Amino acid sequence: MKITFLGTGSAFAVQNYNTSFLLETHQENKMLFDAGGDLRHALHAAGCTHRDACEAIFISHIHGDHMGGLEYLAFISHFDPDVTHKPYLYAHKDDLEKIWKMISPSVSRLTNKLLSLDDYFDVMELHSSTRFFPTGHHIGCEPDGFACEMIPLIHFYDGSENFISHGLFLQEEGPEMDPIGDPILITGDCQFGSNQKTLMPYYREAGFIIHDCETYPGKSGAHAHYDELSTLPPEIKGKMILTHFQDNVMDDPSGWSRKAKQDGFLGFAFPGMVWENGKWK
Repeated sequence: MKITFLGTGSAFAVQNYNTSFLLETHQENKMLFDAGGDLRHALHAAGCTHRDACEAIFISHIHGDHMGGLEYLAFISHFDPDVTHKPYLYAHKDDLEKIWKMISPSVSRLTNKLLSLDDYFDVMELHSSTRFFPTGHHIGCEPDGFACEMIPLIHFYDGSENFISHGLFLQEEGPEMDPIGDPILITGDCQFGSNQKTLMPYYREAGFIIHDCETYPGKSGAHAHYDELSTLPPEIKGKMILTHFQDNVMDDPSGWSRKAKQDGFLGFAFPGMVWENGKWK
């Protein structure tokens, strides 16, 4: 599997774009994990185009730094004659209506037309802990690309209930369902302590972990903090790359990278970095 880190910054980062990762199988099937609000700039900076992001899209939760780029993908895929199929949009069933409410003011009307989310995307409704195969283009198909498990994780408590963001546990599979390479965990946005019981089995099984990590001195309570992640066992940190960090990392990327490696992590993921088959390209 190949992963191109398009955007790796927090919601307010201005130097390394919002969260967007482009996943690609050996068969060159592609899926976008999240579509941050500055996606078009992140794609361009990485040498990609919107067509790379218009095969399948997974949205972890409804914050703009993770789904704000859907407006761009909706419009550009609709008007690009070379995009011959609507992008497949994967999201939890509770988020799909909210996604449309957030982007509909700008995309629901075209000349002489009123449109819906289904006019722009082939919508794939997911349920918590759903196992799905996005490169087969419908849930329950025979896998020949990604096999994904959606993991509900606590992002924060809003005073009445937990706000859930969904991570992914991915395995690339061949035509006979044979695994290719190690499984990969992408946490998305998540607290540290409240999710450790859920995440620990995935930590141990994954060969590569892409983890939410805030880096400012204060802890927001909505993300895993660098200091908290540093307490994890060495065998887990040793396969973990850190993302969704603040601008203080970009102010001194070499210093933070040295610190992360000294503390046992793989390091920080910066825009344009490519991980493929267990190695950095």
